[in-house]
Amino acid sequence: MYQEILFPLIKRLIDLIASVLLIILLLPLIIIISIIIFIETGKSPLFIQRRSISLNSKQFNIYKFRTFKEDDNSKTTGPDILYKPHLEDKISAFGKFLRKTGLDEIPQLINILKGEMSLVGPRPLSLDDLREIARRFPEYHYRRSLIKSKPGLTGFWQTSKDENFEVEYLLFMDEYYDREKCFTLDFFIIVNTLRVLFFAKHKDGIITGEIEPDRLKNFAFYTGLSVILLFVIVITIINLL
Repeated sequence: MYQEILFPLIKRLIDLIASVLLIILLLPLIIIISIIIFIETGKSPLFIQRRSISLNSKQFNIYKFRTFKEDDNSKTTGPDILYKPHLEDKISAFGKFLRKTGLDEIPQLINILKGEMSLVGPRPLSLDDLREIARRFPEYHYRRSLIKSKPGLTGFWQTSKDENFEVEYLLFMDEYYDREKCFTLDFFIIVNTLRVLFFAKHKDGIITGEIEPDRLKNFAFYTGLSVILLFVIVITIINLL
């Protein structure tokens, strides 16, 4: 009763309230990020990609901030499914900062408002990645299709990925969440997400290791800019109150 009806209902209500508040609070940051992306790439700040939990699950368009200089990155595959360092050269300088901090995921608040995603849940994957999983690991793909939880903006796997980005580990974390989901677990994941965000510890599947020394200037600039923007947001909120 609780897991099937009450928990999803309360979780949806929390998702709605949180996504609306976050969009309002982060609006100045969203505008600045969008301007920087447009100046750097000359393209729309939003990147839209078709994703799902599995090929048999509900598919939807996911929204992200553009981090690639090119539009066809999702069709570029390598020897690994979840780990694609061969695409790193296609990412813009600002895009690396967004990926390392996880700020490129902010537009998915729109997906949460639309009811396609939740704040916390399994990670939705691109259809190309899902086809590769279905081809190489049909059993894993089938087990993932049994997951009932909504895809999440953040989640267990997103904040604690293994260094090798193995599909088996992805499935283990997703199945664990789907089986044990509760508000205590969601709270733990959100707190861990804040740690990843503030300390730029996001384990991106494309950026290899830490940011290289010759790129630290850009990283420091973008970090400083973000701190200033957050300060402006806080002051604005205080004035409004």
